[in-house]
This record gives sequence, C-alpha cells and structure tokens, in this order.
Amino acid sequence: MAKANIPKHKTKSVIESYIEQEEYKLQKEHDQYLSFSFKYLDNNEKFPTYFEDHGYLPTLMQRLIDISTMKRLELIQNNSQSLRCHKILWKDVTEENFGLKNEDQLVDKPYQFQITANAYGRIHGFFINEVFYIRWLDPNHNLYG
Repeated sequence: MAKANIPKHKTKSVIESYIEQEEYKLQKEHDQYLSFSFKYLDNNEKFPTYFEDHGYLPTLMQRLIDISTMKRLELIQNNSQSLRCHKILWKDVTEENFGLKNEDQLVDKPYQFQITANAYGRIHGFFINEVFYIRWLDPNHNLYG
C-alpha cells in the first residue's frame, strides 16, 4: 500500500515565536517615538526657510534628531529651559492661526519648542498622534514680534 502524500506543516518553534513577539514589541515601542513632518511647512517672508546663519540648519537637524528619541508626552512635559515646549496661545502672538485649509480638523492644539536655549528661535507646529507637523521655522521670534 502506497503512503499518502501528506504535506508537512511547518510549525513555529518556541524560539521563533518569542523572537516575533519581541520584534513586535520593539516596533510598537518605536512607533511611539516622535517623528517630524514638513508636509505643512510654510515658507514665506515672515517664516522663511532660507537662513543666513550657516549654523542654523545643522543645529535644527540635531535638535530634531534628539527629540525623535522622545515620546510625545516626554516632550510636552519636559521642563528643560533649552526645550521650552508649550502650547501657542493665538491671543498672544501675531498670527490668528496656522492658516491651513481644514485647520480646525487638523490641529488640536498648536505647540512650539526652542531649537536651543539661547539662539535659533523656535519651531511651531502641531501633533497628529506621534508626528509633529512643522508649520513654521522661526529663528527670529517673529511669531511674538
């Protein structure tokens, strides 16, 4: 009598299952860290993206790299004088809002944080989940001037 050709199903070993679970946990934790988007970046006379100070762009990039190791709540609750992350109160600044189409649906709360403690101004934008959408780069503090 001939043997039936029964396919062998590969079952995962305990080690393979453990590795998959750990990879999933790492990915989930990684997804909770901040990232940045320039999708809504506004380049205009008041908030230009051309900078005469050649140290600005490297300092900006390093600040974004550093903050991308944080979670949203860590950034918002950070009391560091070099970050000073806080909500923007439109009544206290020169703009009424970000000027975005469907802003009331996109922006829950506008935020800003400093690039350094004493120089290079601020970054203004808003969060959608763990992504901070940069609206304005403000090296000259024009939002408050």
